[in-house]
Amino acid sequence: MLGDVGIVFRISAAIVVFFVAAAAFAPETVGYAAQGVLQVTAANLGWMYLLVITVFVGFVLYLGLSEFGTIRLGAEDEPAEFSYPSWLAMIFAAGMGVGLVFWGVAEPMMHFNDPPMGSGLPRTTDAAQTGMTYAFFHWGLHQWANFALVGLAIAYVRFRHHSFGLISETLRPLLGDRVDRGWGKAIDILTVVSTVFGVATTLGLGVNLHSKLTQRDHLKMTHLWESKAHRRAAPI
Repeated sequence: MLGDVGIVFRISAAIVVFFVAAAAFAPETVGYAAQGVLQVTAANLGWMYLLVITVFVGFVLYLGLSEFGTIRLGAEDEPAEFSYPSWLAMIFAAGMGVGLVFWGVAEPMMHFNDPPMGSGLPRTTDAAQTGMTYAFFHWGLHQWANFALVGLAIAYVRFRHHSFGLISETLRPLLGDRVDRGWGKAIDILTVVSTVFGVATTLGLGVNLHSKLTQRDHLKMTHLWESKAHRRAAPI
């Protein structure tokens, strides 16, 4: 049974509200702490991250190319609700979206101007190659494998077994009835908080990108109108 999900909402909301309040009243402290956690995690667990994501790529390819790839994510006689072009459009819009539009260009240029972890000199051929390598890792097959694995797991338990669309529910074969108690609630809380922060990051990138484009267009229009006004005012 699903049980009471109120505790998942309450604890998730409390964590998000606490973080937002802390960031609003002490943005520099929160930013410094977050940067420190990121650096420690990358330095000590970066190897594991690379290994796990690479395993995800191989596992997803195996699922797609083996006999498991023929399993329908729904009832056996249920027709597909959307066509392949519609699915591809939704995947690009919801899966990558503004992140790919923004960082697909910004990340290679960022690493080109400031190579990560002292991997080379700025604005060199090596820096350009490093930037493309990092960008491809973040937005190539590895990123798609992340989305595919989580999406397949939720779709399988939700539409194939008609269970609850929760991350904890996908782990029931491993955890058993414990997903209905503390372990399951902890997994769902982590999922909610991670999703909220991820959506906030995406919206922030979108607002920033829209602001930059609007500012650029405004400057272009201002320059155009000033040029026209100057030509009209110039003596013949």
